[in-house]
This record gives sequence, C-alpha cells and structure tokens, in this order.
Amino acid sequence: MHLMGWDHPRGTSLVERLENARLYPLTLLHSLSKKEKKLLIDNNLILAEEILVNTHLLVSIGLDEPKIRKVIKECRDLHEGVEPGNRGIVEQANS
Repeated sequence: MHLMGWDHPRGTSLVERLENARLYPLTLLHSLSKKEKKLLIDNNLILAEEILVNTHLLVSIGLDEPKIRKVIKECRDLHEGVEPGNRGIVEQANS
C-alpha cells in the first residue's frame, strides 16, 4: 500500500501533483470576492481553468466587463504557470 497526503511524500504529494498539472481551485483567485467564488461554485465550477471555458457564468453572476477581463487574466496566468509572487499553491492558500 502506498500512502499519499497533501504534502507527503515529498515529490509525489497531492499538492505537487496538482501544481504539476496546473489544477488550481478557483478559491485561489484574488480577483474574486468570497461571494463571487461561492456563486461560481454553486454553478459547479471548481477549478480556475473551468472559468476560461465558462466565461458566460461571470456575466450571469453580475461581473462587469473590466472585472471579467481581470478574472480571465488571472486564470490564464495560473494556467500558464505565472503565479502571483511565484508562490506555490500551498503558500497561496495559506496567505
């Protein structure tokens, strides 16, 4: 039996696998409020990447065009590996 935890074993932990696959939860997005994140989750979106193919949901939750552009840019940056402050998912979640 092989055990895996959030940050163990080093090199193959769950968090490292998520970072390597660039699967970031939308809760990491700084451009969205808690309320907006909840509305997106209520619409079955979990990953920041999913916002990129469901941009119509940003309109449906009431975001204006400048905010939509900001959210999309942040999602693209995460997906392309351009993380704010070059921090990993654990460091962002703890900030």
